[in-house]
Order: sequence, then C-alpha cells, then structure tokens
Amino acid sequence: MLYFPPYDTVVGESRIEGSWPGAAQCDISAYRPRGVSRLYVLSVYADMDKVVAEKMFRPLEFMAIGKRIGREAATIAKALPPPDRVGLRGASRRSGSVGFVGEDLTGLRASKQLGMISSGPRPLPVFGQYDVVVVGGGTSGAPAGISAARRGSKTLVIEYLDELGGVGTAGLIGSYWRGNRRGFTQEIDDGISAPERWDVVAKSEWLRRELMKNGADVWLCSFGCGAIVADGRVIGVVVATPQGRGVVLAKTVVDATGNSDIAFCAGAETQFSVSALGVLSVQLAGFPHRNLGDNYNNTCYTMVDDTNVVDVWHLMTSMRLAYGERPGPQAPYDVGQLVDSRERRRIIGEYTLTTQDILNQRTHPDTISQHMSNFDAAAFPDSAMLLVYDMKGPDFHVDMPYRCLLPKGLDGILVVGLGASAERDAMTLVRMQPDLQNQGYAAGMAAAMAAKLDGCTRKIDIKKVQQQMVKEGVHTRCISGPMLMRSPMPRRAARLSVKPPIHRLSL
Repeated sequence: MLYFPPYDTVVGESRIEGSWPGAAQCDISAYRPRGVSRLYVLSVYADMDKVVAEKMFRPLEFMAIGKRIGREAATIAKALPPPDRVGLRGASRRSGSVGFVGEDLTGLRASKQLGMISSGPRPLPVFGQYDVVVVGGGTSGAPAGISAARRGSKTLVIEYLDELGGVGTAGLIGSYWRGNRRGFTQEIDDGISAPERWDVVAKSEWLRRELMKNGADVWLCSFGCGAIVADGRVIGVVVATPQGRGVVLAKTVVDATGNSDIAFCAGAETQFSVSALGVLSVQLAGFPHRNLGDNYNNTCYTMVDDTNVVDVWHLMTSMRLAYGERPGPQAPYDVGQLVDSRERRRIIGEYTLTTQDILNQRTHPDTISQHMSNFDAAAFPDSAMLLVYDMKGPDFHVDMPYRCLLPKGLDGILVVGLGASAERDAMTLVRMQPDLQNQGYAAGMAAAMAAKLDGCTRKIDIKKVQQQMVKEGVHTRCISGPMLMRSPMPRRAARLSVKPPIHRLSL
C-alpha cells in the first residue's frame, strides 16, 4: 500500500526533528495533539518532520511505537473514573435537502450494544460527481466499471478491499466451475494468459489496469455505506474513505456489492435466507486459508449472514484460530480477505428469475446476461421441482432479463451479481464467475446509456445493449421477438439424463 509523509502534521505537545532516535528513545508526546487530552495520533501525521516520518513508518519501528503508546494509553485509562455522561461535538450546520440519505450502519447486534448516544445533524461533503458509480469492484463490479468507462462515461469504482476481482482474487477461488467463457470473460482470460486457473494477483492487477487505461477512477479501501435518493431515484452514494465519510453524486449507480447494500439503503425490498416455506435455507460459505503463492482454496462448510458484522467477524476469527492450530509444514501462512459466500441478500426486482424459468429454458426480450451451470446448490433445495429429481448433474442454459437488475420502485440504480433478483435455487445456477463477469460488462454499458438519460434506467434501448454484446461475443444471439415459452423438454436439453422426463411429472 502506498503512503506519503505529509507536510501538514498535527501540532503536538512536542516535535521530533532532524533524525529518528529510535522507537525506544523518541519523545512520545509528539503523538499527542497539543491541548487535547487522552488522544494519540499514531500515524505519519504525528508532529515530526518528513525525514523522521520516513524512518518511523518502517514496519518494525512503527510496531514498536504502537506498543509504547498502547501501554501508556492503558495506564492512563486505568487511572480515570468512568464518565458520568458523554457529549458529542461536531458540525451542526444544515445544508439544502436533496431527498433522503439512507444508510445501513446499524452496527452490532442489539445484545452487544451498551446503549445509544444521540448525535446532531451534520452535513456530508461531496467528494465527486460522476456519470456512473460502481459500488463494489468484484466479479461483476470491475467489469461493469470497465464497460461504462469504455462507453465514454465518467466512471468511479469503489472497493472496500485493497484489490479488485472479488471471489476470483481476494476470495482465492482462482478457477471456474461452470459458465460461458466467452466475450469479456474471454478477454480477461486472454489478458492474464489463464484459461483455467489464474494468478489471483495478476487478475486483480489486470482489472485495475484496464479501468485506469479507460479513464475510470478507482477508490480502494473505501466502503459504500448508503444511498442518496430523490423522487424515487438514486442520485448518489455515501462512501466511507480513509479521508472521511462523504457523498459521491451519480447519474447512474451500479450496486455490485453482492449483497444489494446500496439498493437496500435506498429502500428497495429484499429477500434472504428464509424460504417460502419459512425454513432457514441458505447456501454454505467458507473462509479460505492462504499460503504464499496460493491461488485456489475453495471452502464450503458453514452458513453466514453477510449483512451482519458479528457473523462475518465470528467466521473470520474462528477460522484464524482453527488454521493457527494446524501443526506441521502444511499450516497456513495467512487467511484470505473475503468470505466466500454463495448466497447473499437479493433485491425484489421488476422480474424474479425462477427455477421454472430455468427448467423450461424460458427466453426474455430484455435478456441482459446468459448463464450456464448445473444447480450447484450448497444447501437443501427450496423448489419442489428439485425435490423430485436431483438436478445437480445436468447443465442448463438460462437467459436473465434486464428487469432482474432493476429494484422495484427505484430508478437510477442497477443491481448485479449475487444481489440480482432471482429465487435462491435459481441463484445457485446463475452465480458462476464467467457469466457474472459478462453480466457486469453488459450492465456497465446499460448504466452508461442510462447516464445519458439522467439515470432513467428503464428508458434505455435494451436492443442496442444486446446487439453490442453479440458483437463483442458476450451473447450468442440477440433476442428480438416477443417473449416465448419453450417446450418443457427442448431439443438442446435432450442430452440431459433426467428420468422420468420433467414434462410427465405431476406436482
């Protein structure tokens, strides 16, 4: 990670200049801002000149300083009585209203909270203004940003990790299972010279380089945590960055969080984990270990709620402990950055892709992405049809309509990846990496077109998107006729060894 020694440091109780005396001998009061009690600035913004900051910020020296400050802070804290009351200080100036700001910063579970503290209103600074803002630089998000930037849109990609690519890079699932490996997916594979398994660092860097080459901005270590909504249209996102929390305005927002976080904050109706029968039914997840040079550690052993910070923390912490107890040379060196969950919170879209759509190979006039897989359900199935015969084996082809990316009642936003509108059993088939890369790429073009219409995502010419995707190999055909329902056992599905035939079943 890049860093720089700043010139505008805090004014401390003392200042270190000239040469670095070492962590054990340095004056620790340089880390305490003058006139502010019980506060330490443990960074290069402490009161020291640039030459000293360069020496201090070396990892071993920085770690030693952190230990000294931690011990001193603990000693001071033990000698203080608990506060009778807590007051908050901050800006209270009101700014003009643009609608409402929705955020999902509820924090820990209620049982872990120690009470609530009221905070007055404060304005949010506007960090930027873009045509297209993509929140999440993962499997679908990075391709969406690349596609939008290639269409000439001023584009920003916001990613909370320090690398792009999602489960295929930070999640260490550096290989495909099923999916259509053509179009933009083929371009990625050719770019990293890896049709089967890939170097996860090389893929992440290829995505970053392609975004930058096409003029997009990329904000790493930044977290999209809210939505700005006016008159039923999403016009921006709230983002928490290393430099603070603020707003980025957008004509079109692509929610590529995989958890429909931005759509949820904007008020979209969502679904997750509990089936229509009222049963907890969520696909299994995992958290990978990582040794130096690892590119593929696909795990599947637990359930997780990605919307709950305690759930995610518990999984990451417990597996760090478990991996740390492994003896011998095979013990993991480290762990991954990303929980590999196969199912997350999904929007209720203008259309919800169903299991019956897949079994009947239904086509749609507004197809945005084409998918191919088996029902790779890492959980008990939800659909009654899948209880009749095990569908794990056969591969099915399915078209996903553009309407699955549109949250009901909201304009100005598209939701891609695991957050799109589909039944949970249908999502087991349409979540393959190659197809979601192509889906994100197609959605990026749609977002760029919507940006020229002031974010009206329902007014774009979907046929132009389809035609362009056919030209670039993302789609194999362009759907131009009316919506059709194919026969239950279509000709191209004859290779499937399903007995008895689906069309003879009576439920």
